[in-house]
Amino acid sequence: SAQVRPFWAGLALLIACFPGFSAAQDSGDADPVYPKAVAVADDVLYVVDLDLPGVWEVSDDRSLFAAGTKLLRKPMNRPHCVTPHPAGGVLVGDSATREVYWIESADAEPKALTDGRIGIPMALAVSPDGKSIYVGDAEKMATFRIPVDGGEPELVARVNARGFAFDTEGRLLAVTPDKAAIQRIDVESKEVETLIDGRPFEFPNGLCWAGDHGYVTDTYGNC
Repeated sequence: SAQVRPFWAGLALLIACFPGFSAAQDSGDADPVYPKAVAVADDVLYVVDLDLPGVWEVSDDRSLFAAGTKLLRKPMNRPHCVTPHPAGGVLVGDSATREVYWIESADAEPKALTDGRIGIPMALAVSPDGKSIYVGDAEKMATFRIPVDGGEPELVARVNARGFAFDTEGRLLAVTPDKAAIQRIDVESKEVETLIDGRPFEFPNGLCWAGDHGYVTDTYGNC
């Protein structure tokens, strides 16, 4: 009817103006919009796309592993971080629903692990024994631990992590936007040691560990 035509015209204009909206609906021809974090498992890259939103799977080619939604406060509306799950698939931190999700396989339904008891998850890591998930919560400015299959978050340390990595001795390294830029957490005793102080990074958002060295990505530092 004439009354509904303005709605469809407006929707068409919205889709035309915001290509990420159409990409989320029809992922076959979609391109990355805002790749924000990456994880590696069995030579496959999993890339979080904040604005698509969703998670890409990249090997010899690229496909959408998990599609998010443009609907506010719905699962995978604002994914920020990703890490492999030891049983397969990936873990994704989503600020829109204050949640960590396990996506077991391509196109699988996200499984909530904390019942919304995380604030803004910005970093994820799985313990070397595969039993625990560590979450950097930007809202609470702290690091929490949850069982790998989900459960009540446990406070580990007041460390405002933006990236995690375990060193060869099983200690959790965290990069933060704070003055104590790199901190090392003994996850058993919950003791924290500052390794790098003085805010040397402009806007750090990632950390990895290789051999006896750590590597940090710094967005504003372009390095």
